[in-house]
Amino acid sequence: MTTEEKTNNYLTVMEFLLRAKHQLMAVGAEFGLTGVQTMALVLVKPDMPSPMNNLCSFFICDASNMTGIIDGLEQKGLVSRQSSDKDRRIKVVKIEPAGNEVRSQIMSRLTGNECVFNQLTELETGQLVKLIRKMSTAFA
Repeated sequence: MTTEEKTNNYLTVMEFLLRAKHQLMAVGAEFGLTGVQTMALVLVKPDMPSPMNNLCSFFICDASNMTGIIDGLEQKGLVSRQSSDKDRRIKVVKIEPAGNEVRSQIMSRLTGNECVFNQLTELETGQLVKLIRKMSTAFA
């Protein structure tokens, strides 16, 4: 593959990801959330509290920025901050029932009738996800 082809492919993927981010932010705004609050809320799995430093890694920000993001979600009653069961020095973010409901509604909107995967077959979707996981190892 030529450098020009790689460049075009990279830009195509980047454009897609930015459009997906805009869609996520628009749906989150309908629930009174900022873009980063929406992203944080959907990244925390309901049954698995997420360490604050993991979220910092996703957002490439320092702990004080993440504290502000989580503060906003906490004030809305969507998440809580707790000490980790494994290490009390580590703070984890846990989704509260109201946050789980909002997260579910956001994900329902993103995976519903206008879902980007609806344009793909089940096989194509599986292949795409497999390829994205493979490509993600480049960031490890």
